[in-house]
Amino acid sequence: MSWQEAAARNSHRLQLALNVEQFSQQLGELQQTRQFGVSESQLTELASEGANAVRQMQRLEKGEFRIAVVGLEKAGKSTFLNAWLGSDLLPAKSRRCTFTTTQIFSVKDVSEQRLETFPKTDSQFTRLVKDLTEAAGGLDETRAKNAKQDLDTIKRYAIDLKEVLKEGHHTKPYVNLDDIKNDLRKYVADERYAHAMQEVRLYTCRLAEAEGIVFYDVPGLDSGLSKHIEESREMLHDCDAVILVQRNPDLRGAEKDLIKFAREGDHYVKLEDKIFVFFSRMDNFATSDAFRRDYKHVKQTWRTEANLSEGRVVAGSAGAHLVLNGLAEDETLKDIGDSKKVVNDLRRVLSKSDADIDELKNSTGIDSIKLIINNYLNDERVEIVERRCNSLFEEILKRGDEIYKSVRSHIPEDPDEAARRLDASRTRAFFVWWSKKKKNIKADFNEYYLKDLSIGFSDNTLQCFHNRYCELITEGMLNIPSRATGHRDRNFFGSMQHGFDEETANREWREALYYDIRRMIEDIASKLAIELEQDSQKVANFVSTQLWGNKLVTTLLVGDSRIKERLQYSLKTLFLRFVRPVAEALIRAPVRSPTRNNIVADWGVDIDILDYYYPAVKDGGEEVYRQLKRYLRYGVKLLNNPEYVQSELKIKPIKSDKVQAILKHVLSEMNEKSPYIDKQRLVVEEVESDLLALEHYFLTSLFRASGFQAFGQQELENIRDKFLEQLDNGIYDGIASNEWKNGNQKMLVELPDELQSHHINTDVSDRLRQLGSSIQQARNINQVSIIA
Repeated sequence: MSWQEAAARNSHRLQLALNVEQFSQQLGELQQTRQFGVSESQLTELASEGANAVRQMQRLEKGEFRIAVVGLEKAGKSTFLNAWLGSDLLPAKSRRCTFTTTQIFSVKDVSEQRLETFPKTDSQFTRLVKDLTEAAGGLDETRAKNAKQDLDTIKRYAIDLKEVLKEGHHTKPYVNLDDIKNDLRKYVADERYAHAMQEVRLYTCRLAEAEGIVFYDVPGLDSGLSKHIEESREMLHDCDAVILVQRNPDLRGAEKDLIKFAREGDHYVKLEDKIFVFFSRMDNFATSDAFRRDYKHVKQTWRTEANLSEGRVVAGSAGAHLVLNGLAEDETLKDIGDSKKVVNDLRRVLSKSDADIDELKNSTGIDSIKLIINNYLNDERVEIVERRCNSLFEEILKRGDEIYKSVRSHIPEDPDEAARRLDASRTRAFFVWWSKKKKNIKADFNEYYLKDLSIGFSDNTLQCFHNRYCELITEGMLNIPSRATGHRDRNFFGSMQHGFDEETANREWREALYYDIRRMIEDIASKLAIELEQDSQKVANFVSTQLWGNKLVTTLLVGDSRIKERLQYSLKTLFLRFVRPVAEALIRAPVRSPTRNNIVADWGVDIDILDYYYPAVKDGGEEVYRQLKRYLRYGVKLLNNPEYVQSELKIKPIKSDKVQAILKHVLSEMNEKSPYIDKQRLVVEEVESDLLALEHYFLTSLFRASGFQAFGQQELENIRDKFLEQLDNGIYDGIASNEWKNGNQKMLVELPDELQSHHINTDVSDRLRQLGSSIQQARNINQVSIIA
């Protein structure tokens, strides 16, 4: 079979295999196929085989057979390629000179010969600079030194490199290789330009006798750049054969990486079947014995490393080949030496002082390895490609067939048959399942409500609610507009034309305070309603989760958006039951005024009740506030007039360090320059004392007396009872049925196989049929190929 026939045949077979891979992946994308034994690892491995098949098929479609020429920096890859091409074309100086990946393509006709250059993109160039910077700071001294030199070069020739980046793809036809020598060297090795190049492609008639051959020349793997490592790995994953140019008798670490890349990229053809080794620079050996010893060591090493036959390991000197054949230019002659030196070196190494030129030319190994590789290309490459493609083909079909059989054992290929099979029992089976599910939902809900501390007005929830209440009270009292020093002094202490009337100031200031406090109470009631609404929503969210995220549940349990208004109204009513009389009694009128006395008389019963809810001193209560009516009658005198308390009230003087400290701070902020400072102090001391008392009662007895705990508990219990009643009465049967019919994915994971979505199962059947057909088509073409 010719190479063209083999390439066309195997390209077609791989396309059929890739159809199997594609339909297998599409089938595996469906969620329910995982229940039938299709695993993520199966699909990942299949995708990996598919990627290998795509690369191989693309090469076959182009008629390409790719040979990677690899080695360490300065191993002599470029010199080797020059000797192969019969032209001192690629730069091969003693210092590192290859920065750009070069691909050499074999073409038949001179008219097809051309040089193509591909500059880097801006992002690729940025990545190169980043890699060099990292290498420059690395521990490897050689790599760091090279990287620093490259960074200096990039900086020095920034303008030239920028121009190359802007050039874009260029093509230059040629007849003789000498015609494009300067351009090639410019873009491959000239430090002013090469760093900006991504890839160079050379199309020549002088590469190989066989068609479609491509040589890859990549910068050394030990260059220190991750770019070169990645390029080498990618190239060796995507090549058909490898020529390793080896300079040292022992394999270096980077060379072992090259072998590793070649192995891991091709599981179908063994390394010994596709690698060739050129042991270079034989003319550098001091003695014949040293050369024979190292050459023998190289062959033994490769026998151990890859079971490579000795016929695949060729020793020679590409530079000597160029010199002896009159092909070497100045740089090569400077590096290798003139013909006289090369003749002497080779005669010494070969121990043949009388060897003639023809014998010495043959000893350079270039003609030998070309003959070996050309024979390989003419006689073996079809077999190698057949073996690789057969393995790829069978592996993909095997994995696709495994997926097909796994799903086929659960779902028929015919969608109509699958639908009929499901419809026969799906409705009855679903409601059997739903009946059991309802019992589980009820049990889970009751357990959640009774035991979870975040549900019901448990101690924890009540404490959270109380903490939020205290935050709102403290913040509200602190930010009463008319309590602010500037507002007070401007509106009640500084506007009198004929002196300062402390009674008027006291009364008018209190009226403003009382108005602001009533607004504060309404605002707090609104914010507390939001807190209760959130707790109600927790219950609804739990039930909604139990019913797979259905949005109708919230409406059924807690109603529409007016719940907030209802809760706010209810809380305000509870709040005002005790807040209003206390706020009126403490704030609206001065101490001992008739108005204050009348308020106390009108609200006497409610005020007495608050004493019942007031905490003991050991629980945070204050002695001064323990009897509310007593404080309402005497006010701040209980704190600042101990003689009066002891003589008139016949009780022990009352102290409150906390209140005294606050009053002292408030009084210290007053305007000492006011001519009425003493009278103003009395007003501020009395009013601020009452405000502190109001805040204290807010934070203690008023919260407990308002019945927030019972109200909150009742609200949540109503929601609980409502849900259980709706569940028993079948209200949620329709919701469950609709979620099932609509293919709710959260529900589907709970359902048994026979209750999975009808639509999805139909998709499975359809894709299963496509996969089965593609497998059969591939098998048929394979049978035809075998018979042929």
